[in-house]
Amino acid sequence: LLLEPSRTNKYLYSQDFSDAYWTKSGTSVVSGFASPDGTLNAFKLIGDGANTPHFLRKYIGATALTDHSFSFFVKKGEINKLGIREDAQTGAYASFNLTTKTIISSLSMTLTYEEVGDYLRLKVVSQIGINGTAGYAIYMLDDTYSGGVFNGSRVIPNGSGVYIYGAQLEQGSYATSYIPTQGSAVTRVAESCSQTVPSGIIGQTEGTLFFECTNKALLNNARYFGLSDGTSNNRIDIYQYSTNSIGIYVATSGNEQVSETSVTIPSSGAFKFALGYANNDYVWYVNGVQIGTDTNASVPLTSVALLGTNSALLPRAENNRFNQTKLYNTRLTDAELQALTT
Repeated sequence: LLLEPSRTNKYLYSQDFSDAYWTKSGTSVVSGFASPDGTLNAFKLIGDGANTPHFLRKYIGATALTDHSFSFFVKKGEINKLGIREDAQTGAYASFNLTTKTIISSLSMTLTYEEVGDYLRLKVVSQIGINGTAGYAIYMLDDTYSGGVFNGSRVIPNGSGVYIYGAQLEQGSYATSYIPTQGSAVTRVAESCSQTVPSGIIGQTEGTLFFECTNKALLNNARYFGLSDGTSNNRIDIYQYSTNSIGIYVATSGNEQVSETSVTIPSSGAFKFALGYANNDYVWYVNGVQIGTDTNASVPLTSVALLGTNSALLPRAENNRFNQTKLYNTRLTDAELQALTT
């Protein structure tokens, strides 16, 4: 289950690179190739054989001095190396080797990627300039390129290129999943998950919350898995506190019972978390290790299970990816909690 915040793909034509909307220099595009969605709607970006810069780009107006994320899907053709350059107001850039799947160089730009079938989704983040123009150019580079600025002339053989699909420009410090557009900007509403459950399912005197995430939340105060009565007065919150730690907050009738902010989680990769609770008997585990306890805390009366959602039922997922969640109406033993999270 992927739960994401509200984002807008500002590119009006995210898939049709043949449209005049996209500026091309030393390049052209050919349609009809298989894309990550399994249909023949990808394009091949090819060079013209001249000794010139070879790029595809689009610049648009945006809020100045804000983080923007640019992402697109690419598959290697005859060209091994790509450069991504931000609006010349900042000069931020990054370059990538499609064959070795490594970053060659970067300046004022963060580049990451993920594999999607036989495509890579390249994702970059940079802060746009003071003039309020957001946009990125995709440069094809020859094999002699070894790093540094790449906006000069290069020879790309006629017909040689790469396969591209699904460009996205969004305001934010990380890229979210792809939002297709066909002539207008499209906004995804914030996503969350909550469920009012039958009586007896949520433990009112004791219980256990368990979840497994494939990656941590990307913004502080994002929510993982919790319980509430629909208000902040009675709740169990498990949330992102800082870069590599999560917090636990429990309130009963508006009174703080547990406030823990130093539950360390791995800096990357999946992790499993479990919180066992009973009156004056709270314990929490991460990846098979007991991280902490609280022996002076009561149990709130709750009715709603919350996933990526705060106690007021508002979305706070921030790109959490959940593999599984479990809710028990008994406080599992320490040995069971250890086994569950290992």
